[in-house]
Amino acid sequence: MITETKNLYHKYMEETARVVNPEIESYFLEYKKDKDFFRIFEPLLKKRLKFPQLRTVISRLSFEIVGGKNWKRIAPILAAMEIHNMYLYLHNWIFDNKNSIWSGDLKETRKKINGVTIAAAITREIYSDAIDKLDISPTQKLEIERNFRKSIKETYHGQFLDINLTIDRFNEFKTEKDFLKLYELKSKILSGSFYSLSGYIGAILGGASKKQKEAIKEICQLFGTGLHISNDLGDFAPPKKTKSTFGKAYQDQLADIRENRLTFPVFSVLKNGSQKEKDALLKMVDNSNPTEKELSEAIKAIHSTGTFSYCKKYIRGYYENAEKLLHENFEKTKERDLFSVMLSVIRSNKFLTELRKFKN
Repeated sequence: MITETKNLYHKYMEETARVVNPEIESYFLEYKKDKDFFRIFEPLLKKRLKFPQLRTVISRLSFEIVGGKNWKRIAPILAAMEIHNMYLYLHNWIFDNKNSIWSGDLKETRKKINGVTIAAAITREIYSDAIDKLDISPTQKLEIERNFRKSIKETYHGQFLDINLTIDRFNEFKTEKDFLKLYELKSKILSGSFYSLSGYIGAILGGASKKQKEAIKEICQLFGTGLHISNDLGDFAPPKKTKSTFGKAYQDQLADIRENRLTFPVFSVLKNGSQKEKDALLKMVDNSNPTEKELSEAIKAIHSTGTFSYCKKYIRGYYENAEKLLHENFEKTKERDLFSVMLSVIRSNKFLTELRKFKN
């Protein structure tokens, strides 16, 4: 039964993508006329449309679990959720040096940053166009726009906290509890806020009651926050070996610590590890070209210090709280079962699986 529901969930994601992806692409068609200009959008657009997107599924599931019918009519807002995500991604490339944005000489780097900044600004306006396309009441549209604005402000506040929560601040925190207070806040408003928005918008359009909307908002916030923390642990995942590299995109391996971020797994190793284990992690800070051995030693420290098991237990709490709220507020239906499968990604996903295997 569990396997069958998981298969249904994957088909559900694929079905959503088949309808929404063409909608997303349609908003960028006008920019294809100028090939040079379109190049600033193309890398991310290709990457995001290669696989089904989680945010669109959250909105659709939230729409249907509260009784919404004919989900295809809300395809524009599903597209808006992913385009909004792309807008945040583009800025994140700059903040976290993703997609080799900061590589090359000054002239080349400036050109790439300028391109990404322009792409982000236009993408921001594109998802507003998608909202305008919705055939809904002015009251609903105002509520949706208000929640988008609120989420954006929270997300960038969280981004600020994330950028400034650096490893050199480790000694500022007298206890783990002190650290987690700030870490949980930044995770909640950086990721929890956006996932909450995705669910809440779907619930609004599905005709949810006030109680249902608030439940969906809280469930999705727990999901987004937990997934953010799960991804911080998954950042240490050793990618599967291929002919081309040691694993996933080489420049993205252990990206958080290489960008000097003090995540929960990093804090745990620095707090509980031996000097050798701490050094294995600290060698990665600002290391733009780590060796396979350096990567391997840093990943081993996650296991030898007990950090992997400890963080997994912590992450599971978010899953259990979200699952509890889901069962308390919604009757058993196909949509609730699919929602449960989605929530399980917090505690079990491909990155955590690869990281767990590395222990053996």
